Amino acid sequence: MNLKRLPYLIGLVAETSIDAGVAAHSFILKAYYLFIWVCPLKERFWLLDLNYEVKEGEPEIWLWGVNEEGSRILVIDRGFQPYFYLLLQEGVDPKTVLEGVEALRSRLHPSTRMEVVERKLFGKPVKAIKIYCQDPDSIPQYANLLSKVEGVKCPLEDDIRYSMRYLIDNDVTPCVWHEVEVEPLRERLNVQADKVYLAKSRPKKIGREEPPKLRVLAFSAIYYSPKGSPKPERSPVVIISTVTSTGEERQIIAENIDGDKVVIEDFIHQVKEFDPDIIVGYGTNRMDWEFLQKRARKMEVKFTVDRVGAEPHRSVYGHISITGRANIDLLDFADELPEVKVKTLENVADYLGVMKVKDRLLIEDVEIAEYWENPEKRPLLAQFSMENAKCVMGIYKALADFAVELSKLVGLPLDQIGRAAVGFRVEWFLIREAYRM
Repeated sequence: MNLKRLPYLIGLVAETSIDAGVAAHSFILKAYYLFIWVCPLKERFWLLDLNYEVKEGEPEIWLWGVNEEGSRILVIDRGFQPYFYLLLQEGVDPKTVLEGVEALRSRLHPSTRMEVVERKLFGKPVKAIKIYCQDPDSIPQYANLLSKVEGVKCPLEDDIRYSMRYLIDNDVTPCVWHEVEVEPLRERLNVQADKVYLAKSRPKKIGREEPPKLRVLAFSAIYYSPKGSPKPERSPVVIISTVTSTGEERQIIAENIDGDKVVIEDFIHQVKEFDPDIIVGYGTNRMDWEFLQKRARKMEVKFTVDRVGAEPHRSVYGHISITGRANIDLLDFADELPEVKVKTLENVADYLGVMKVKDRLLIEDVEIAEYWENPEKRPLLAQFSMENAKCVMGIYKALADFAVELSKLVGLPLDQIGRAAVGFRVEWFLIREAYRM
């Protein structure tokens, strides 16, 4: 930072702006961006979620978080290049292999770079060629192509996802506070965030431990299916019950079995209005999210419940990704409770002291249609749904600290850590530790 240049530079902006007849507000805006360039802002934020985008052939890491003022922010980090390695056969000349790789350059992106490096494999020094790619999605294709070059033993680290590579290489950890130099993003993005920044440095961890106050939405849905298991092609969504971390309880109830379009639209509206950081359910990765999305598609409704205007999608480990939010299926954490043999919502809630089974209403799946069709029993079905949502929120409160600490320890995002099997958790922990060695 050269603060001594600031008066001169602002004067230069004033001369070129005012003399040209530019409005005063334009001058102020230019001076502001100039000041940011000379003195970058520093933003402290708690990392909630991350994803990557490829814009005009350039990869970007999108970091979603909550800052110290409680604002929901998006930090976009550009310039981090994805890469993988080609492990060389023992005794071969790296330059010869490099020439063989270069011979295939016509089948690679023009900006693809490569260099010979020394690494360790199981503690033994080895030589490899490091391949920098422009598009993260091209890595599997490039690894397959270049592994056939004479002298290449095999590709390595080509299966590490770009977003995880970013976390590992830069020592960035989910559910941890970081500080990063930023500047306001000039272009407009259609995202649900209070502030959008462009990173001017890599995030660095800070010593703060207490997590921010997060907005959490718990939900439970009821599907009407008089014959057999519910299917999105023929089974309407008749009730969605929600409970928020602020204590608000709401129910969306269809007027009839043909009115579930309104139910879905109202649920989407509530998610956007409350703007939760975390959405929790029970069995939602296995059924609810895909059911609601397919049902919405049948109703010609775009099921946009994330922060970028896109629909949920299935991602790594089979979890449902909701960009900008953490989607947590509490059933994924039920395996951590060996004392609960039958891992139903009511049994887990009972075990954790959220709501005793004897104190709540229980309705079997095969009885739901009967309760919906009977006007006198329908209020009981609504009660059952709301008690489910309350149990979901209660279980989340009981397990939230465990989930956050596990995410911090392993380095997997909050929406993936529950879904990942123990073996994957150990693997990612070891990968991060090995990189530091």
